[in-house]
Amino acid sequence: KTRIVDIASGPARYLTELINDFNKDFTEALCLDIDRRSLALGRKLSEGKPFLFKKANVLKLGRFKKLSQKNAWCPNVIVCSGLYEYLEDVDVIHSLNEIYGCLENNGLLIFVTQMGNPNKKLLEKLGKTRSGKPWILNYRKPEILKDWMDKAGFQQIHIDVDPWRMYSFCSGRKA
Repeated sequence: KTRIVDIASGPARYLTELINDFNKDFTEALCLDIDRRSLALGRKLSEGKPFLFKKANVLKLGRFKKLSQKNAWCPNVIVCSGLYEYLEDVDVIHSLNEIYGCLENNGLLIFVTQMGNPNKKLLEKLGKTRSGKPWILNYRKPEILKDWMDKAGFQQIHIDVDPWRMYSFCSGRKA
């Protein structure tokens, strides 16, 4: 089976649309997020499909790793989309190392992050974090992400950049 963990999943719309009647017997998804409303929406969208939505601090995966070992359920795919641009460098590095430790051997990490945004100033003026701080995005070059993934132990690292140079699409396998 493909066992997916979606970190900072929100309602995981892309997964609920991806997993359908043709592949639901071969796929399971665990979606982790801190927002209860997003998790509730995800549960509704995934009704009848092999999904589990759990409230979790996605920066502390140690608890998940213990539960994973206890239940003999180890993900072979971890997805993280739209989280890393909100985190400081030290938190991204920590997250990549934790993810590496949670994946089964030859497991795949897939994440998307922003490299830039023409609306940066507007986003910073309009957005606020949960704690009320200004919404400042951290843009990173693919070379930095590749270096951090390599140092965490990932191999077969592949990074694609969209034509507008706004997003990096990153993947790597656990050795």
